[in-house]
Amino acid sequence: MSILNPGTIFSDRYEIARLIGEGGMGAVYEAINRETKTRVALKVLFPSVSNNPKSRARFNEEMRICEEITHENVVKSYEHFDLPNFLAFAMEYIDGGDLSSMMKSTTLNISQIVNFIGQAARGLSAIHTAGIIHRDLKPENMLITGKGVLKITDFGLARSDQSGTLTNIGAMVGTPQYVSPEYIELGECDRRADIFALGVIAYEVISGQSPWGGQSGIAGLARRNFKIFPDLCLVAPHCSPHLATVVARCMAHNLTVRYQSAEELLQDLSEN
Repeated sequence: MSILNPGTIFSDRYEIARLIGEGGMGAVYEAINRETKTRVALKVLFPSVSNNPKSRARFNEEMRICEEITHENVVKSYEHFDLPNFLAFAMEYIDGGDLSSMMKSTTLNISQIVNFIGQAARGLSAIHTAGIIHRDLKPENMLITGKGVLKITDFGLARSDQSGTLTNIGAMVGTPQYVSPEYIELGECDRRADIFALGVIAYEVISGQSPWGGQSGIAGLARRNFKIFPDLCLVAPHCSPHLATVVARCMAHNLTVRYQSAEELLQDLSEN
């Protein structure tokens, strides 16, 4: 349901080049800033959704969060628009696709994988330092530049880490494959939930498979035993025991065993 056609001039400044993708709430376009001649990604909320006060508030929160975080491994936000018919914001355009696409098209070696995990952890550190929990970390939300720089994006589900209980039990947000066990069991999570998600992503990139086998989606989530998953060294013999231990600790069911911060994860990762 594209709402802006190529050639459309948005807010007297951005010329729409093409539709990049769309979801349930809005669409993302490649656009050209006619003043600076630079490319941007323009995220626009569907008008039908922007009329909903809750959706509008959530989108404005995403814009606020993006503008607060400045780090090489987080997509940069330039400006936002709160217009009668549109909610939108312009952000850094990334030309290399996302980690999910790269996983399908390229075989990454361990050195490349460790590099990407480290970049993601540094981005998470900046996000968490800003007092934000991402809550929807997944390969599709990790963009890769043409020079191999990983940048975390999509803060549509992000919340302040001072919010306490983030969701009523049973009203799950996020992508089931990467949701932490404490969120499922208690309806609560903190920054360690993002570390859990990064561990699942690392497991997938290293092994080429999910730690949960074929148990995907909500139905698979209900059957999942977070304490049991195949040893990474067995399913990926090229993985070192140390790296397998780092990934397993990211995914630890016990919160006191899991890494308490992205910085702590980075310290162990640097020893690989």
